[in-house]
Amino acid sequence: MDVTVHQSANISRFLGRTMKVNRKTATEVGKLIGYSQPLISKMKSGDAALQFDAINSLFKALPEQSEFLRIDIANQITGFTPPVANGDRLAETPLAIASRMRREIDEVEEALKATDDEFESKPEFVHDTRDIVDLDKKLFNVMLLAQTLVALTGNHFGIDIQKMAKDSEQVWKAERLVK
Repeated sequence: MDVTVHQSANISRFLGRTMKVNRKTATEVGKLIGYSQPLISKMKSGDAALQFDAINSLFKALPEQSEFLRIDIANQITGFTPPVANGDRLAETPLAIASRMRREIDEVEEALKATDDEFESKPEFVHDTRDIVDLDKKLFNVMLLAQTLVALTGNHFGIDIQKMAKDSEQVWKAERLVK
């Protein structure tokens, strides 16, 4: 399996929107991250990509409601984080995402039940992994919606999602769920 980590990300989907929320011009953002105004403008239009080493500076320059931008960059750089759920068939509201997510969670429950045989066996005795693959696909659907819902509710209700993520990580460490 090839592991790909990209060194840059096309941030045009959410850069303009995030700049507007933060009341920053291309010139201001450029100065804050060490890029020129024309380069920031090219990034907004998708003609240039943000380099990996400038990501932290960008988030410092645009601290407010940058969650969608963060998700988009993580998706492009790692290929593991799902993208933002903002397609044409899905309203970008907490209610719409939550409603869809409930249905997806129900599907995950059913898929979990279907994998009992496989999960109770040692991997070398499992010859048909279709149920496990189906479960993973459904889990990715929930991840897609869950991270988008967290970003939406944070933006909608003014919750500091970065702080919440750090606080949650501390709780998980205390509970020995993560190292």
